Amino acid sequence: MNKIAWLTIVLAISLLPACTTPGPDPCRVQAQTYIQDIETLLVKWDGLYALILETPREELGKPVDDLDQIYLQALNLTPPDCVQQAHSQLLEGMSLVVEGARIYMSPTSGSAAYFRIQAGQERIDAFRVELTKLKAGQPPYN
Repeated sequence: MNKIAWLTIVLAISLLPACTTPGPDPCRVQAQTYIQDIETLLVKWDGLYALILETPREELGKPVDDLDQIYLQALNLTPPDCVQQAHSQLLEGMSLVVEGARIYMSPTSGSAAYFRIQAGQERIDAFRVELTKLKAGQPPYN
């Protein structure tokens, strides 16, 4: 066997394990259960948030408690590492909205409630952008 044929065989064998060894699953594959769970919670969140916007201040107790329960359910989810930063952003947003809504329930709440709710909603909206990227397998979730 000549040297070129021998080198070709050795090179082909050395590359074979790299070609057949699977890498880690893409983030969207790792996060399939998380995506389903968080989308379910977001549907509930959106319904309650819309209700809160239409509810008189003095009747907000139960809807805000229900929002808080959704936040706690999201807090108890275990996202894969590749989604942890986006999930933290969602949790921060939910916490701000619940906190702002509780402040708003006070007759003398002022603008502090509004700013917390707005800041929270901005974080939740930013999370939704990341969730869309995750579901599509776009960077950084590919």
